[in-house]
Amino acid sequence: MKKLILTFVTVVLLAVGIVGCAAPDTKEKETSNEVNHAKVVENLKMSIKKVAIAEKGKNKQLELDMLVINNDSIEQPIGANDFKLKTPDGKTKAIDGSAVNFGAVIPKGKQLEGKMYFEVPESVTEGTVVYQPEKKVLAEWKIKF
Repeated sequence: MKKLILTFVTVVLLAVGIVGCAAPDTKEKETSNEVNHAKVVENLKMSIKKVAIAEKGKNKQLELDMLVINNDSIEQPIGANDFKLKTPDGKTKAIDGSAVNFGAVIPKGKQLEGKMYFEVPESVTEGTVVYQPEKKVLAEWKIKF
């Protein structure tokens, strides 16, 4: 009988321990799907380093921290206007022009860190950031926020 009780207690403790070790679903974990995944386009290595959310009236404002490294032999211009946000309902959002978004000419071999902002409805929780300097989409990052 003692062995049966000891075995039962051991099984229960192991089950509780395994459940306790499971990773909790957190906001930080959700945003990490394609954050920090570098994409290379025309010798520009680009990545979204961080996603943050702030309230803006009835909507929310996404703040994306970008890192762009110029691996080309010449300087390259880039700015937040080259990016768009596609929402699951098929809408395309341009950057929030009321915020200060990044943009500069990056010298060869140098990098640029900056922020870009998108305003989205409160109900939107995911989307695809696209790098589209002209008509053709050249890179995409799927993000959740």
